[in-house]
Amino acid sequence: MPGRYHLRAIGYKEYRPYVDFTSFCWNLDCPSPGSDVDFLNINLDLMNSTAEIVQLDLDIDDTIEMISNGSADISVQAVRQTLERMQKVDFATPTGYLYHGYFIKEVPQLEVVDYILSSFDFDVVVLLALCGLSVGVLLYWYTRLFRTNRRSVFNWIWITSQGLVHICLINQFNLRISGPTSARILAAIWLWFSFAIIIYYQAKLRSFFALSHKRGTIFTNFDGVLDAVQYKGWTMVIQERGYTPYLFCKPHQCERLNGLKNRILHLDRSKDMLDYVALDRHVGFGALPYDTDQYPIVVFERKRSVLFVTDVDIAPEYLAFALNK
Repeated sequence: MPGRYHLRAIGYKEYRPYVDFTSFCWNLDCPSPGSDVDFLNINLDLMNSTAEIVQLDLDIDDTIEMISNGSADISVQAVRQTLERMQKVDFATPTGYLYHGYFIKEVPQLEVVDYILSSFDFDVVVLLALCGLSVGVLLYWYTRLFRTNRRSVFNWIWITSQGLVHICLINQFNLRISGPTSARILAAIWLWFSFAIIIYYQAKLRSFFALSHKRGTIFTNFDGVLDAVQYKGWTMVIQERGYTPYLFCKPHQCERLNGLKNRILHLDRSKDMLDYVALDRHVGFGALPYDTDQYPIVVFERKRSVLFVTDVDIAPEYLAFALNK
């Protein structure tokens, strides 16, 4: 019996697990057509309406264009609801949220620790070494000038350098300066400087180790991805008709991304991105709905130890069926 409306639905032919048609069965009555198609069928029943599939395998952008020019009435799958798309088509009530993130092979814990410790970079070490050398030499000349010197310049350098390791055990310095007040002030400044540096990095390391969502990955946002690509030899994997970082990158991030184009591996649609993501130091871009991505890090494929890491800096987007205006 004909329904109230007869709609033309269009979109992907296969986009598992949301759309799963085949050349042998490409209509809404197929068994196990995908979760989004099942949801569409339920809504059509509630509306006392029917629909037929326009048998064109189109990506999201082409689907939006076909609906906007009147060649179709509704999308087969729920799509991202953006301001740009809302100018072309209408959207039904959102069915959920979409979270952007990254597909990676689980990083061994030792590599995570190494990446965190590398935040204490070479420039900081050089700065501390120069400060220790300068303060040690100044203390030597202060005490020598006021005839209270009982140590060589190397002893003073060693004492100031110990501030990085033994600042919490000041008594181990056995530091008794009977010289001028200026020398005592200089020594106190150096000790407090060492204390501040140690406390800062101690807090930073503790926060990283305490966060369970850091396990298995060395980044949780796009800046971290760019750092891993630029400094750690990672490769970005972008698939044709898939998600790309250009969808969400900020201007300064897009500029960095353009400078790393030689570190991008482009795949055509026929290839399985996870085959490449499962390689060491490869990261792919994607997005998952809330029913799949309920935690900051989820095991996407256990066999190959592939994780999906949600980007903590990108706000989730609405998912809804696109409709002809």
